[in-house]
Amino acid sequence: MKLYVVVINARAGVTMGDVQARFASTAWYRIAPSAWIIQSGADAGTWVDHLSSLVKPGGTMFVSRLNTQDHQGWMDEKFWDWFNQHS
Repeated sequence: MKLYVVVINARAGVTMGDVQARFASTAWYRIAPSAWIIQSGADAGTWVDHLSSLVKPGGTMFVSRLNTQDHQGWMDEKFWDWFNQHS
């Protein structure tokens, strides 16, 4: 399994609950109001296809594989526990 960073600014009428429902089949952690880290065996293109109806038209989205070997940051302990378990 790989980790991905997903940033979504959803189109009008889509809630964050709608977005998170699309992550139901995978492990995920919300790192900011519109950003998540997800664990998946699928590639970034598959996730873009899966999430595109939440952003088109008028929203934005970015999906990128996360390099788990080279990272730094200031996050809470709960995040680091999740990250270490899933990376």
